[in-house]
Amino acid sequence: MEQGTRFKIIREKAGYNQKEASEKLGIPYYVLSNYELGRSEPKLDTIKKMCYLYKVDANELLGIKKLIL
Repeated sequence: MEQGTRFKIIREKAGYNQKEASEKLGIPYYVLSNYELGRSEPKLDTIKKMCYLYKVDANELLGIKKLIL
């Protein structure tokens, strides 16, 4: 599974739409969209925020640990 797709699945599983998640992460909507489309990659700071918001560890978010759906 591609990283962007994983970001989207985890966000949706956490119950957020892109607009809500981007506001809580403190990033523009289009930036989160680009992460999920695989056009760009988040910085470490944003990855930490995503882990906290989505309540997942970095291994799951980055695909190091298999995602359980």
